[in-house]
Amino acid sequence: MRLRPLLSLMLLGLAVSACATGPEESAPGGVPDWVLETPEDLRYAYGVGSSPVRDDQAHARRIATDRARSDLIQGLRVTVSGGTVSWIERVREDGAGPVTRGFAEQVRTRVPDTTLDEMEMAEAVVDEASEVLYVLVRLDRSAATLRLSNQLNRVRDRLEELAGQVPNGGDRLALVRHYLPALEQFAQAEQLEEQLSLIARQAAMRDPVSQSHAHVLDQARDALDALRIQVDDEAFDSRIAHALKSGLLEQGLRVGGDQTPDLVIGGDIRIRTVSRDPDYFAFAEGDVVVRDAEGRALGQFRHRSREGSTDAGLAEDRVLSRMGDALGRDLGRHLIEFL
Repeated sequence: MRLRPLLSLMLLGLAVSACATGPEESAPGGVPDWVLETPEDLRYAYGVGSSPVRDDQAHARRIATDRARSDLIQGLRVTVSGGTVSWIERVREDGAGPVTRGFAEQVRTRVPDTTLDEMEMAEAVVDEASEVLYVLVRLDRSAATLRLSNQLNRVRDRLEELAGQVPNGGDRLALVRHYLPALEQFAQAEQLEEQLSLIARQAAMRDPVSQSHAHVLDQARDALDALRIQVDDEAFDSRIAHALKSGLLEQGLRVGGDQTPDLVIGGDIRIRTVSRDPDYFAFAEGDVVVRDAEGRALGQFRHRSREGSTDAGLAEDRVLSRMGDALGRDLGRHLIEFL
C-alpha cells in the first residue's frame, strides 16, 4: 500500500517523458485515415506530410515532418483574408528616399523569424505497400496564442518606453540611432501579429502596432529622410564628385546646402574605359568612406559599376551616374552597421 503512491508518480513521470520526446512511429500499416481527411479540432490545427522511406527512414521522417509543418501553415493561411500593411510597405508607398528604404529592409533582416514552437508530431505511420512514411503534426492554438500575446504585449511596452524618450536637439543621427530599436520592435510585432492572426482565424489584428504607434513610424521615417549628405570635393576628382552629387540628388537625398551635414562621403573611386569597336565600356570601382560631421569614420564599403555606349564620354557619364544611384541605396543598407 505504501508503494502505490510512489509507483503512481513513477508511471506519471514516464508518461510525461514520453510526451516530451514526441510519439514513436506507429506500427506499419496502410494509409492512415487522417491522410485522406485532415482532422478538425477547435483546440488543434493539423498538417499532413509524407516522404518515400527508401533506405534512410530518419531522413524520410525529417522530410515528411517538414512537409506536414508547411501543410499546417498553408492550411492556416487560407482561412485568413486581408491583413495589415507592414511598415516597410508603408515606407515604399510614402515615397521615402533610398536611405530610408534600404534602412527599413536591413532592419527586417536583423529580426529573427517568429516560429510556432507549439507545433508537435502527433502520429507517424509507414505504409508498407507503397513504402511511404506519413506524418501528422498538430499545433496547440491556445498555448501558441498565449505565448505570442505575451510577447506582443512586451513589444508594445517597449515601444511605449521608446516613444517617451525622444532625444532633444537637432542631431539627426542621434534620432536615427534612437529609432533603430523601435523599428526593430515594429518588425517583430508584425511577425507576432501575423502568427496570431493565423492561429485565431482572424483577418487582421484589431489594434495593430503599426496603427497604434503610427506616430513613432512617421518620426523615424522623417529622421531618416532628413539626413543631409555631403560629398567631399577634396577626396574625389571634380567630375566624379559632381556625378555623385547628381546621382544622390536624383535618388531624392538631401545633398549639400547650408546646414551641417550628417554624413560625409569620401574615399577613392577610379574609372577606366575599354574600347571594343564600335562600343566603349566604362568601369567605375572604389572604396567609399562614410564619416559624421566631426570627421569620425563610421564605416566603408566597396562598389563597382559598368556602363557602355558608342561614345566614350557618354559611357563614363553613365557609369558615374550609376555609381551615385547605387551609393544612395548602399547608404541605406550599410547605415545600420555604421550606427
